[in-house]
Amino acid sequence: MAAKRQAKIHLARFFGLTSFISISVTALLIIVFIRGLIVSSVEAISEQGNSTLTNAAVSFFSDELNAFIELVERDGEAGVAAMMASTHLRRHIHDLLRETSVVRVKIYDWSGRVIYSTKSGQIGRMQEGNLGFAAAISGNETTRILYRDTFNLFDEETAEDNLVQTYVPIHALDKSTVVGVFEIYSDINDQIKDAGASVAGLIIGVVVVMVILFGILFFHIKRAERIVKQQQRENRERQHTLEILSSKMLTAQEDEKKRIADELHEDVVQTLVAVKFHLENQLQQLGKDTDSSTNEPDPIVKVLQDAARKIRAVAVDLRNPSLDDFGLKTTITSMVKEYSSISDDLNFVATVQIPEEEIPLERKNIIYRILNETLTAICKLGYSAGTIKIDLMQSPEGMKLGIETNWRDEIGNDDLGAVDGFGSMREKTILSGGDFSSVRNDSGSVSRVSVWPN
Repeated sequence: MAAKRQAKIHLARFFGLTSFISISVTALLIIVFIRGLIVSSVEAISEQGNSTLTNAAVSFFSDELNAFIELVERDGEAGVAAMMASTHLRRHIHDLLRETSVVRVKIYDWSGRVIYSTKSGQIGRMQEGNLGFAAAISGNETTRILYRDTFNLFDEETAEDNLVQTYVPIHALDKSTVVGVFEIYSDINDQIKDAGASVAGLIIGVVVVMVILFGILFFHIKRAERIVKQQQRENRERQHTLEILSSKMLTAQEDEKKRIADELHEDVVQTLVAVKFHLENQLQQLGKDTDSSTNEPDPIVKVLQDAARKIRAVAVDLRNPSLDDFGLKTTITSMVKEYSSISDDLNFVATVQIPEEEIPLERKNIIYRILNETLTAICKLGYSAGTIKIDLMQSPEGMKLGIETNWRDEIGNDDLGAVDGFGSMREKTILSGGDFSSVRNDSGSVSRVSVWPN
């Protein structure tokens, strides 16, 4: 029961897991974002470099390219090999391949036919459906990157290549028309490797920083958890001390009430009874001496009888002697009969399922006091007809006292709280180290339950 009253807070487990997930997601987002920046930067630099190189080559070889395209249009493919072997164009293209990262060069005529390629097997192929060629023949330069494992339907690139390709239009000497397309492939494997190394370094750096951050957070979380556990332990100790003090206070009150009740019953009441007897004897003697014919009791005797009866009632209210003489079960049965006789509208039913010897004396006092004050308050509040069921039993949680009410009309805010007659039940239950709860049953009745742990 004490465990239920104390909230179990696992800071290290909850906040540790939350921090780990948050830091992991943050690290992943940072890595993805910066990797995107690095890749975009590599792509932009590679595309710009290849575009600049291609435009420079077209400008430098402009005359030779136009002459070569005219020769192909005039003599056909038969004179291409001789032309390439006898002009400076072939030598310049080989120098371009040797001194730069260029790995392949192609030249297209206006119809999309490959009239020159460093891959001789591609010469003569028609690629009018190639989007890069189509854009360039229309006068627009096109640059794109082919990553490894990307298959180009027209160029048949291999999985070993990371290439950037640029298509540049070849204009006639008078710049009036586009007579062909010049294409350059450049190898960007080194740039991709450098970018991969940068990304790997980034991942390692971010992971190291996040691990350090998580370690710092987890250290402070564990420290906070130790502080909270220490405070919870201190609170439990204080609560336990208060429960012990409250229980002792209630026990002391009951002992004091018993002492006062014994003194009232044994001393005051007995003294009044003795005075009554002496007074009656004196009155009888006086009646004989005066030959009085009246047998009416003297008013003083009635006053003494009323005083003795009231003092006895006060003593019983302070401490019912049947609790010590006959036990709790008999006392509760007698109490229920008494309250049933007082109220004709309320039906009281009591069941005690615990053997008398298993109920500690201090617990008997608390239960008796709860029932006495609660039933008295119920009768005074004037609830309409209904049933009050009292049940005292042993449960897995401990000794349980339940009072179930089923009013025809509720009075006040007596729905689930410990008010309108049940405040004393809650107060004394908590002070004696128990737990109080209220619940509405499916039948509409309300049960107030006091449980004292074993």
